[in-house]
Amino acid sequence: MVLRRPRQILLPTAIILVIIGCRPNVETVVDVPTAVWSSTDERSSNPESAAIAAVDELLGITPVISDFMSGDSRSSEITVFSAGEGVWTVRSTLLLRQMGTDDRWSVLGAIGPGVVIAEPASGSTHAPGWLTVSGRARGYEGTVIVSAHTAGDTPRLVDQAVVSAASMAELEPFTTRLDLRQTTKGDVIAIVVRGDTGSEDDPGEFSAVPIRIGF
Repeated sequence: MVLRRPRQILLPTAIILVIIGCRPNVETVVDVPTAVWSSTDERSSNPESAAIAAVDELLGITPVISDFMSGDSRSSEITVFSAGEGVWTVRSTLLLRQMGTDDRWSVLGAIGPGVVIAEPASGSTHAPGWLTVSGRARGYEGTVIVSAHTAGDTPRLVDQAVVSAASMAELEPFTTRLDLRQTTKGDVIAIVVRGDTGSEDDPGEFSAVPIRIGF
């Protein structure tokens, strides 16, 4: 590959000053991977324990999971099931990856068959204010729970809303707003959307994406 020196363009000083003075207040975002769950302790030493800890701390349920399915040398997927009445039903697929210098496992996101998150986009950056969450989903009697959690050690619930969507097989639209005014620049927040099941032992179908707080 031949590297070419870019052409040098000399602008008058006055023009340069105008450009600098009119520069919009835009933050340069470094494309660093984000995750809906991460930890610095032994829970992140292997993908299975990371998956169990993530679902337990974000949804409050100890899940039934599959063996990990290896992707490349640093990534894997794990399926979360509902084991009600002896029938294992797929609730979501967790996307995991080894990250950082210590190669600990983090959960990058989750994709459930009954929940589609249209916004916010995974890895997008938002101001610490009100966040619109929308998409399509289904749940028991149409009940869908939308929540925001801090994504590091000991996740903390930031805000939660209950919305109505589909109660049958076809997904229906939902939209709501979450209050992220108590977050600070640099926080990574997990946005989790799950269909209610009416059972305390069933995680329900759920999807999750991470966002960054910035600006």
